[in-house]
Amino acid sequence: MLEQGAMLNNRYRIRNKLGEGGMGTVYLAFDTSLNIDVAIKASLRPLPEVERQFLREAHLLAGLRHPNLPRVIDYFVLDNVPYLVMDYIPGQDLETLIKKEGRQSVERVLEWARQIGGAVKYLHSQNPPVIHRDIKPGNIRLSVEGEAVLVDFGIAKTVMGDQVTETAARSYTPGYAPPEQYGAMRTGPKSDQYALAATLYALLAGQKPADAVQRALGEATLTPLSQLAPEVPAGICAAIERGLAVRPEDRFPDVESLLHALEDPLAQPTVPVPSVIPERAAHPVKGRNIPKRRRWWLAGAALSGVMFLMLFGGIFWQGVGRMSQMPATPTVSPSAEPTSTHPPEATATRVVLGAADLSHEATETPVLPTFTPVTPTPVLLPVGGTGRIAFASDRGDGVTLQIWTARVMLTDEGMLEVSDFQQVTHSPGDKTQLRWSPDGRWILFVAPAEGDTGLDVWAIPADGSLPPLNLTRRKGDDTEPAFSPDGRLIAFTNNGREDGVRQLYLMNVDGSGQTRLSYDQEEFGATWSPDMRMLAFVMNVSGRQILNLRGESDPAVESRPYYVTPQRFDFSSLAGSLGQVAQPTWSPDGNWVAYTREEGSTRRIFMARYPLRNPEMEVVRLSDGPRDSAPAWSVDAQWLAFNRVVDGDAEVFIMRANGQFQRNLSQSPGRDQDAAWCPVP
Repeated sequence: MLEQGAMLNNRYRIRNKLGEGGMGTVYLAFDTSLNIDVAIKASLRPLPEVERQFLREAHLLAGLRHPNLPRVIDYFVLDNVPYLVMDYIPGQDLETLIKKEGRQSVERVLEWARQIGGAVKYLHSQNPPVIHRDIKPGNIRLSVEGEAVLVDFGIAKTVMGDQVTETAARSYTPGYAPPEQYGAMRTGPKSDQYALAATLYALLAGQKPADAVQRALGEATLTPLSQLAPEVPAGICAAIERGLAVRPEDRFPDVESLLHALEDPLAQPTVPVPSVIPERAAHPVKGRNIPKRRRWWLAGAALSGVMFLMLFGGIFWQGVGRMSQMPATPTVSPSAEPTSTHPPEATATRVVLGAADLSHEATETPVLPTFTPVTPTPVLLPVGGTGRIAFASDRGDGVTLQIWTARVMLTDEGMLEVSDFQQVTHSPGDKTQLRWSPDGRWILFVAPAEGDTGLDVWAIPADGSLPPLNLTRRKGDDTEPAFSPDGRLIAFTNNGREDGVRQLYLMNVDGSGQTRLSYDQEEFGATWSPDMRMLAFVMNVSGRQILNLRGESDPAVESRPYYVTPQRFDFSSLAGSLGQVAQPTWSPDGNWVAYTREEGSTRRIFMARYPLRNPEMEVVRLSDGPRDSAPAWSVDAQWLAFNRVVDGDAEVFIMRANGQFQRNLSQSPGRDQDAAWCPVP
């Protein structure tokens, strides 16, 4: 045990103990070299023989970089005790959240599933794969930004071929550990899949699933998730319960398949697959104390015997006929007409007739009664919080890009439904770079000025009830408009200088009070932080497009924010780690800036966390390109719309904020681009 104030390895000053488990104790410490708080896990079981293996695997863990995993900063062995030093993630864990709030909403759990599932998928993609082996709500912490982070690598292991290596002795958490993690059975990526599914089950149901070994031995059964959380869609229940299958071969092939099934119920097999092994009712043997390992063999032998008797018995009784006291399941002729008068059960998929139904002389083959399944009315959920977008499209005349709006909904089966297309503008000239006003009443766009002397920023009511209004009328092209979050200002870019260098401007919403912010450098593409304290933009420095920030001026001095004093967004290097930045856009929750990264002719969507502390972990690629651009956040910060070139034409795509569930939203033979989410329902 390490006392408060103790100095560990001449570097880490112990603050206090954070927690203790079966494999070790976790301490909060201060790193005197980096001047940051860290979490240190010390093994409770000093094992000299695993020191070399621990150091090898700790070296592998130290190379991991993922936004939903803490970094392993340091590792060492003192007096045969292994220590792992990791990022300290402040905030509460999900186990504490369940105890305080109970069952969590489906939307919230799915977002955590994407984040943690992405981290697990990343671990499994390493060479060799890294198996966490202790995924549970208590090991998932919510950062101050609301991100779920999978912590505690104390019993992580790697898998090399048929060999299994561990950094410590086996450990497990009942309810979350799969049966293969007990005893000497082999564990692997599917073991983490089970634990992840068990964690999602606990978050949705408010209680952890039955212990895996007890289920395998018939001493417990898995309560269907639909009984504990009726609001959870059937496809999500089926996906989680399949991930909880007792036998690894009955689970999904990998975690990615589980995540895909959670997002898209169509990923589930069309032929029903048992989500778990059929579990027997508990029949404890009195007066006998059977060892666990022997009980596994007995359970397997008993199950095999039951299956043999069922198969042999079925063949035998079909040969000798039915006995009056033996229940029988009638066979079904595909062409037979129903003869039974028993009313069908609405939820039944088959009917089993017993001896009472066969008490008369059997002269006909009984058949199943028929019934018509009732198709439930689809439940439509608005995508992005409001379910409404505006975009530019030439679908009207096949030539001119006009402004259109549409409704975007998600069915309870995970399918997108796009409808209610409305054309807002009809005037000449292409309309691009659409932006909604914060109140949802106006749409900004870029279009040719009168007389086609350049591009100006225009505005039009979202319902098209008034003609478009030209707001800028400046020399050169006015582009990239952006409403301030309070709806009082508009930022835009202008290239009207004699040298054509782009500059940033601010103006009032009616076009008055146009003020230039830029002077020496080329600056463009402004986007506000939600609290309006920062204005992010792109600065061109010797051909490098670098994301920068301007802070607001003193409100006691200026009548309105006059964003001055540029500073870098990323201080990791002179050029930063974001690449060639274009089209930045701040997320509504203030935690991320999405942008287009330009690499030669390739365009991809990236996002960077704000504030940026660790570029290796907090700069994330969302799309693969090769020609993706113009990201736009939904109001709930859960979705991004973007442009993707398909067969030479632009199409509007959407994706989750973690890059998953990328779908073509427009499906038009012409051009669809520059989508913007309506901020209000």
